Amino acid sequence: MTSEGKERAGYRLSPQQRQLWRWVADDPEPYRALVAVRIRGELRVELLEAAIREVVRRHEILRTKVELRPLVKQSVQVIEEEGACEFRYEEKPEDGRDLYEELRRAEAREGAGLAVVLARVNEREHELVLRVSGMSADEAGLRVL
Repeated sequence: MTSEGKERAGYRLSPQQRQLWRWVADDPEPYRALVAVRIRGELRVELLEAAIREVVRRHEILRTKVELRPLVKQSVQVIEEEGACEFRYEEKPEDGRDLYEELRRAEAREGAGLAVVLARVNEREHELVLRVSGMSADEAGLRVL
């Protein structure tokens, strides 16, 4: 149910998604796909964020999550609104901090499909980490993104 109390449309899981969901539904550490990229050179953070948000707007799979519908006792895919993307920029992350591991362990915000952390390493170098549910993509798919 949404905050307005209306139920959103849900779509059946593919056979592969159903199998994966059976394996991970009760797992305390959900299956997630992550990728980290080192960006060298000048970077305009606002343009990168806008580009990522545009990709998420265009591709529903990056805004899709799985919900259990209690009345029908079935899991379905639900496509979130266009803004369902977490983007965080860190100007000066702490030394020795592993953003990849931190994002892997972090709980996804309710409704978030794609989660992105961009950290400035130095003036001309940034680290970009992307995470999405394993039900929606794998690491190879994130590399394409």
